[in-house]
Amino acid sequence: MMMPLILSLVTAGLFLLLSGLTYGGAALLASPWVAMVFWGTLAPGAMLFLLSHQDQGSAR
Repeated sequence: MMMPLILSLVTAGLFLLLSGLTYGGAALLASPWVAMVFWGTLAPGAMLFLLSHQDQGSAR
């Protein structure tokens, strides 16, 4: 069940790449919305990954 984590990592990476190509590196470091969107795309996949592993661990 690592698919949500992998998809969120790929999505967050693509966002950083495309926004870096669009706005440039200096603009990415200067504006806080980039970090918020990055973590916002990464967090749901990580949360699903953790919740699915927590459920499997309690069944043992």
